[in-house]
Amino acid sequence: MYFYAPPFSIIKKENDNFLINDVLGGGFEFNKNHLVNVLEIVGKEENSLNESQKKSAEDFLNIRFLEKTRYKRHDYFDYSKVKERISRNEGDYNDLMNIGSVTFALIKQCPYNCSECYAKEKVRKNKISFFREEDVYKAIEQISKLGANNISISGGEPTASRRSLEKTLKIAEIAESFGIPQRLITTGYGLKRYSEELFSSSIKHYQISLDGLKEYNDKYKDYLGATKRSLEAIEECKKQGKDYSINTVITKNNLKQLDKFVNFLEKSGVNNLRITKVISSNPKISLNIAESRKLKEKIEELKRKSTLKISGSFDNQYIQRKNIDCVAGKLYVHIDCFGGVFPCAFMQDIPLGNIYKENFLDLWSLNNPPLKKFERGIIPNPSCIECKDRYFCFGNCRKEYEIKWNV
Repeated sequence: MYFYAPPFSIIKKENDNFLINDVLGGGFEFNKNHLVNVLEIVGKEENSLNESQKKSAEDFLNIRFLEKTRYKRHDYFDYSKVKERISRNEGDYNDLMNIGSVTFALIKQCPYNCSECYAKEKVRKNKISFFREEDVYKAIEQISKLGANNISISGGEPTASRRSLEKTLKIAEIAESFGIPQRLITTGYGLKRYSEELFSSSIKHYQISLDGLKEYNDKYKDYLGATKRSLEAIEECKKQGKDYSINTVITKNNLKQLDKFVNFLEKSGVNNLRITKVISSNPKISLNIAESRKLKEKIEELKRKSTLKISGSFDNQYIQRKNIDCVAGKLYVHIDCFGGVFPCAFMQDIPLGNIYKENFLDLWSLNNPPLKKFERGIIPNPSCIECKDRYFCFGNCRKEYEIKWNV
């Protein structure tokens, strides 16, 4: 048996006390010793603990902070690094002491014009993007201290050009120097061309965007040949034995072809597919409640009958009733091609600061006003709390809720 906790953020308070907020809306207050104890236990197998730790584990089980699970689950951050930081008394009042994942979208160039791209308008308005290696290094060094266990490298398109490739490889190199695993988020545009350099880098996983069959995907990305390039990327990963997955965004327009698409992927030898629901205020492509329910039913059906390992938008076990408290601005942040820091890629209307002007550790604090409102999530409209359709309407996604209620 393993000891496990829902994803949680740690906020430093006064007198060696720490506030712990989890995504179930739970709030706990631990002193320094208790927090160090729990960080030594969470994620560990019961048989690996000494007697003192087992006693502490029972205490945390009793207050329902920890639970026992049969299988080891994903670690949401590097518990040992955060424990060391807390033991050294680092951080100031109201600082967030941990982080799980960061996306570096420091590449502006992209040959595609995808429908509903979250960065499209912003990139068009801003002509110049920057890449200052010393500032990127400093940001990743500070992110490492917060226990980040994943850096995603995206764009733009990381394989769009030689210059984009050089930035991609440099981010991966810096992350590797701090022991942080990396994944590449790509359409596969130039992956075949640059496969030798990419595959000899420290990048551990390749997430390839392919949003449907050719006639849909090429139109959605507004690029004739986009599907061909994605398929070439898949073949390169398979040939070199690289870990990869396919990410597919479902809109009104490709929901009906999901069966055919999955069948096509099976025949192509793909074995790992993530299906995500589009986040958009555009009624021409966003799913209504009935379509969202249909998508969930289809995903469950495909899980039963497909040879692919399929995950999807409705796998979030932390959808709960009283508040909306996703990991955006708590365990996850997005950094764009101008160095801007945001709680999520879809929340670029909430700037937290800029890594080319400020230290990341100063931004990752509730003393940073925009981040303060993410401390305990938000309480949805009273009519949403008990609504049986909440799961299909916005789930636990803060951005989808804001779109739904225009807040």
